[in-house]
Amino acid sequence: GRIAHAYLIVGGRGTGKRTLARLVAQSLFCMAGEKPCDICPACKRFLAGSHPDARTVAPKGKSIGVDEVRQLIDWLSIKPYEGGYRAVIVEEADRMTLSAQNALLKTLEEPGDRTVFFLLAESLNALVPTVRSRSRIVRVAPLPLDLCADVLVSRGVDEARARTLAGFSRGAVGRALEIAKDEGFFPLYQRVLGSLNSLKDPGSV
Repeated sequence: GRIAHAYLIVGGRGTGKRTLARLVAQSLFCMAGEKPCDICPACKRFLAGSHPDARTVAPKGKSIGVDEVRQLIDWLSIKPYEGGYRAVIVEEADRMTLSAQNALLKTLEEPGDRTVFFLLAESLNALVPTVRSRSRIVRVAPLPLDLCADVLVSRGVDEARARTLAGFSRGAVGRALEIAKDEGFFPLYQRVLGSLNSLKDPGSV
């Protein structure tokens, strides 16, 4: 029931880091008893990307530079518009430059009242130890393949294709959904599968 000032959410591509961060951030703003409700004014603003006390930082090009972090720090110096929590989601935080990480460090040490950071990363290695030590680390693992396939089916993916996608993505639902949107994937998959089958020589066993 306690909220940490900074969460470092670590996991492979498509494992749900961003989804988890957004759900928790939305819950901070939600005005209902069961959070997040998706229907209260605060939830609607958050889902629409217009909540004044929520901010997302993402790489511009190959990295997140010190200028983006300084802009964030300037924004944090202003009191929350709605008087409650403020949520900051830093996507691909492991792509922050060293100077950007150092600029963020003091804010992580003294984040201010009711400010919560969500740092998303595929690897801890690119983050300096001081950033890691000032965050609560949450590891997000891929789902078991059967459960991943069930989730894909619930999202409207054909069951047979869902099983294939679950295997290709190794249980990462987000990655599987990306592949599912690629219209060329399954035709290519069938051609490759056909080519491999044609190479089989029963007499060689």
